Amino acid sequence: MISLRKVPLSGDDLTDWHFKEVVALLRKNNVLVERRKRVMDPDRWRRRALRGLMQPGIGSGGHGIKITISSAKRMNPNRDAEVVTLIHEASHAIRGKPWEYRIRGLESILARRFTKKQKDFIKKHFLPRHETK
Repeated sequence: MISLRKVPLSGDDLTDWHFKEVVALLRKNNVLVERRKRVMDPDRWRRRALRGLMQPGIGSGGHGIKITISSAKRMNPNRDAEVVTLIHEASHAIRGKPWEYRIRGLESILARRFTKKQKDFIKKHFLPRHETK
């Protein structure tokens, strides 16, 4: 298990606190992160493609969280964009289900404030390389 003492830090206390929150969530045993070619919105009548999807209440006991990241080039052009999407979906899991525009605002701030080493750390340890069907 990855210790929070060994994660890369940016030097800004607030940014590092958010980064440690994301890492602490993603390293839990009840969190599953997967990549799929197509991620569709299950709640809408006309299903539309999404960049990512966070589903709480998965697994036995209903305490698990499943985060699905779209690997389609139209949604996430590269793996760095997938990291930003993973940060967005992890923010949904951490903050509950607030309005989407608030999470988008938090995502854009964190994507700018996290250093390259921090994003690479998330990519290396938590973003799977393979796709599930």
